[in-house]
Amino acid sequence: MMKESDLSKAIVENFKKKGGFAITKEFLDSQITSVKYFVIEGTTVTICHMMLDNGFSVRGESACISAVNFDEEIGQRIAYKNAYDKLWALYGFAEMEIAYRFGED
Repeated sequence: MMKESDLSKAIVENFKKKGGFAITKEFLDSQITSVKYFVIEGTTVTICHMMLDNGFSVRGESACISAVNFDEEIGQRIAYKNAYDKLWALYGFAEMEIAYRFGED
């Protein structure tokens, strides 16, 4: 089975061969202007608020089943990943919408 990073590289290379635009991790990284974390008081819920360069923001969250096991750093990493994963769909939709509206292939 192909690792996620190898799969991403293969997808990007396929798009480049066909002359298309590929949304890459580097592109997504360049769109993020700030990241802030919040832990909801009295809970194990961690929120990641990610601000993008166009003024839009996305949020991800994490929660621990037991307060005994709560680790703020792990909560932040999971919340960040959950916010970041939303970017793929958002930018994918935006790219498809532009192609559809303006007749790009």
